[in-house]
Amino acid sequence: MTKENNVKLKEKNMTIMECLDKLDKKELEKLYKHSQVGHSKRKLSIEEKKKSIYTEVLAKFMLLSMILSDEEIKQLDDLINGKEINHISENLQNYNFIFKIDNEFIIPKEIKEAYSIFQKEETQNSRKNIAISTYLKMNGVLEIDKLVELLNISGINIAKKDITKIAKENDFIIKKNKIYFDEIAVTLDKHIDLITFKNDKVYKEVSLLEMLQMSIKDEAHNYLEKLSNILSKVIKKKDKLSFCTGKIYLMICLGGNYEENIDNLIQNNNIKLTKKVEKDLYDLIEKIYINTPSWELNGYYPYELYDEYEPDESYSEKDIANVLGFTEDDLDFEDFLEDNYMDDEFDVLSEEEQKMLAIHTYLTINGVMRVEKLLDIIKNHHNLNITKKEIKNLANSGDDLKLTKDIIYIDGFEEEIPEILKIKDQINDYKIIENIDEFWDEYDYQIEKIEEICSHYNIYEEDAETIKSAIMVGFFNEEMLSTILEELDIKLPLKKQNQLSKELKPIIKNTRTWMLNGYTPLELSKPNKKEKIGRNEKCPCGSGKKYKQCCGK
Repeated sequence: MTKENNVKLKEKNMTIMECLDKLDKKELEKLYKHSQVGHSKRKLSIEEKKKSIYTEVLAKFMLLSMILSDEEIKQLDDLINGKEINHISENLQNYNFIFKIDNEFIIPKEIKEAYSIFQKEETQNSRKNIAISTYLKMNGVLEIDKLVELLNISGINIAKKDITKIAKENDFIIKKNKIYFDEIAVTLDKHIDLITFKNDKVYKEVSLLEMLQMSIKDEAHNYLEKLSNILSKVIKKKDKLSFCTGKIYLMICLGGNYEENIDNLIQNNNIKLTKKVEKDLYDLIEKIYINTPSWELNGYYPYELYDEYEPDESYSEKDIANVLGFTEDDLDFEDFLEDNYMDDEFDVLSEEEQKMLAIHTYLTINGVMRVEKLLDIIKNHHNLNITKKEIKNLANSGDDLKLTKDIIYIDGFEEEIPEILKIKDQINDYKIIENIDEFWDEYDYQIEKIEEICSHYNIYEEDAETIKSAIMVGFFNEEMLSTILEELDIKLPLKKQNQLSKELKPIIKNTRTWMLNGYTPLELSKPNKKEKIGRNEKCPCGSGKKYKQCCGK
């Protein structure tokens, strides 16, 4: 939180655009750079940048109002009603729901109007329903005191009596001091003490944003449908098909010896699997297990606790908007998410623009390069006739790139250049970016994911930038993370540090790294195609997974 003494909102009925007009050029540039649309290939006017920021602020409020904590909601409410508060949440300022101009705090007119809609009782009830439903889906059963504790951690303050009311409205079941997701969980609890069965007393904590992401698609429905499609090839009776499909999915959610239990279910019901159906079924079962919160693991996904598992892709803010019932027209997503200034593809840019974009692309994934190598790649692989003088002019025209004799590099890493080059020169070749447009889409996604993961640990802006830089350079590991946090004076328990490091691992594997000459660690870990490796053998990349599930995909 950003501490402010006796903060009170100034009564100025200003629009977002009027607030942006009050910012000086430096503040506006910083705001645009950190916005989701701040990645245009061409130079934009100040008015174009304001328009982009305006669209994003409005759209973000519609998306993120559902995931503001109760404390942040109260801060907004108090400020709008003229009360003094002793601090303002970083989120409220970082999302630009509140502007600070000349030491005055201003909530734009559009945010006030949107907030009045958000404050409706049905919207607030919806937040609580989503939160309770999410925790129960992840755990099957929870002690009510534990559920209240988890909801408080997620930013929702709720009393036991409110949980009882919501449980009745949503067909959740309360017995004694426990709350169950459904009748199946109750039945299971009679045979297995589910609270005792669960792994330990450390429960998965979920942010409100994660809850919305998990609600985007009904994964249970999707997986049940996929299981049914496979089993329908060998089970013709609808009742039996429905029974077996549901049982298998439940066994996966429960965890434990789920594969053994499924084997027994198939044998006890005299289901004859063909080789293809068996393979398809167990491949899907493994995928479901990896990507489904486990009751046994207290709501954790297996990939969060076991290194050999990797998650499916997460969902975008556009997907979240669809869940909340918004359309592209409502949010003007062509401006907000798709960045209308990047419509022109690389091939239709002028030759001069192509040269500049190619240089920025290769410096982004390499950090530092010998000028001759950069010239060679751009000439021979992108058919652009570029000279040393043009590279020199580009380096001299901005603050991002620097040129020293025969080396061009991104500003800010002068001290590391000798070490970086020593490692880079040991690798024979450089990654060639065949499709520059696709690269920037990939790059934006990677950066967004790193920022998103860091934000879950209250690491924002410049602090997250330090972690991103360490990952891109290739310096990042658990020891480096500890050093970074210490230097930034971020107090994060060792367990949380290890958890953060684990969450970043899948991203790091797919991040183009300076030390690897623009390759990702995953690309360089793949075996030579000439090697004959059995599909069920361990992958030589060291992941611990079977080859068919890793580099052999």
